[in-house]
Amino acid sequence: EFPQFSFPHRLVDMISLTGLPILISLLFSASVVGLYGFMLRILKAPLAILASSLGQVFYQEFSSKVAKKQPVMRLFVRTSAGVALLILPFFILLMIWGPDIFAWVFSEKWRESGVYARYLSPWLFFSSVTSPVSQVPLTLNKVKTNMFLGFLNNLLVVLLFVVGAYGFHTAKAAFLAIGVVMPVYFTGLYFWYYQLIIKYEKGIGV
Repeated sequence: EFPQFSFPHRLVDMISLTGLPILISLLFSASVVGLYGFMLRILKAPLAILASSLGQVFYQEFSSKVAKKQPVMRLFVRTSAGVALLILPFFILLMIWGPDIFAWVFSEKWRESGVYARYLSPWLFFSSVTSPVSQVPLTLNKVKTNMFLGFLNNLLVVLLFVVGAYGFHTAKAAFLAIGVVMPVYFTGLYFWYYQLIIKYEKGIGV
């Protein structure tokens, strides 16, 4: 099932990643795309490195324990809680002083990028917490369900942006809609991972 369901999942992820800037340019302007893209590059690059490195370590240890039918809950909670505690202060600063930080570090013309960062911080925080442990459903044979949830993730981002844009006619409102609703999705996703592990551990008699 892995190539059958994982490939469409990754393909939709890539379409969403490249499609959202196109959507922003259609609904607003190229300048908004530039501000959004700059903000995303600044924030996502270090988060992607962190998620990738921790995710590889987590996956190796998690899959090894599953193969040996050993408990994995402690590893799961330790990894996700460690990421949350590590990046939480950074995102708190962004939510409070995001525009000032961007203006001070990158010059005043990027202040609006800091506003977008403020609104999208909750979304980026929760997605970063779940990212290193996202191999849980793949290891526990829930590839198909994981694919559909990935589709839902991308669909929600697009719909929220469109609703925010048409409802309030500003890019800020569209980003705020994503920042408010998407943490709910990722919280649900995290607890799904949690339930999968509970079921697995019951199955091995823990």
